[in-house]
Amino acid sequence: MWKLLLDKDVIIEILKTLQRGAIGFFIGAAIGIATGTVMGIKPFIYDVASPIINMLYSLPALAMVPVLMVWMGLSDSMIITVAAISTFIQTSINTATGIKNVPQGIVNSAKSMGANTLTLISSVYLPLATPNIFTGLRLGVEQAWKITIATEMLIGANGLGNMLVESESLLRVDILFATIIIIGIVGYALERIISAIEKRYSTHVS
Repeated sequence: MWKLLLDKDVIIEILKTLQRGAIGFFIGAAIGIATGTVMGIKPFIYDVASPIINMLYSLPALAMVPVLMVWMGLSDSMIITVAAISTFIQTSINTATGIKNVPQGIVNSAKSMGANTLTLISSVYLPLATPNIFTGLRLGVEQAWKITIATEMLIGANGLGNMLVESESLLRVDILFATIIIIGIVGYALERIISAIEKRYSTHVS
């Protein structure tokens, strides 16, 4: 594993996977939080969008890959899109749940003091839904990381996923296990980063 981490080419492969997963995560998280907020505030939109998102949630993430391959080809954009969709599903569901659970009494009090919709969202809904939002972000970053690697394995794109496939085909079990350990460490680190941001944000808000 240490030999791999000291290899410049391996570092490039790790960074490629991280880049794809990170871009997909940020895109999916931004759209997911926005969509979940609207769903939580507007019951009609929740009733319409919730079945669609739950249907996507029930699908294996890799089931989207063949369709996206036809539309987008074997490209970085396709891998990023898969990661974004996986993140979107997690963040939208959890954000909507958090927004819907905000006590109506607090919302009514803010309205009586003249708060408009934007003020309600920024000062009432989102702060009170923070635990659910960060739950969605933690699940989203895990999904983005895993699906990025799985898609790389499936289409043979450069990255950690392709390293797994190549080491298996060459019967390099040492590289195979070292790559798995690296994937696990990076995935854990990403989840810890989200948790640290949540802790700092919660302390700041309180």
